[in-house]
Amino acid sequence: MTVGKVYRGTKHRKTMVKISEIDAKSMWDNTKQDLPAHQRILSEIVFSKAGSHKVCWICGDEEDIFLISSVMDNGKQMQAIFCENCLMIQENIGLRVVESEKIE
Repeated sequence: MTVGKVYRGTKHRKTMVKISEIDAKSMWDNTKQDLPAHQRILSEIVFSKAGSHKVCWICGDEEDIFLISSVMDNGKQMQAIFCENCLMIQENIGLRVVESEKIE
């Protein structure tokens, strides 16, 4: 992953980051065991339809996606990829985002 210029989004100051499909798949492999079963199943369907893990893990959007670091309820930190809309929705229902970077 390489960090680049600063991006100013709707709610956070975000830097730009490049990630590969391998990076995105690795993040998913490291995160999925900590997610509820229904969310794992839905995300796997999204990845299958998109043909990639470098999409929003909730809706499958490929544009305006962000790499986020978040603190889960159990105190564990996770990384995920969300589009701007899903990120905003998740934050509004309590997702604690530590850092977010726009994916180039």
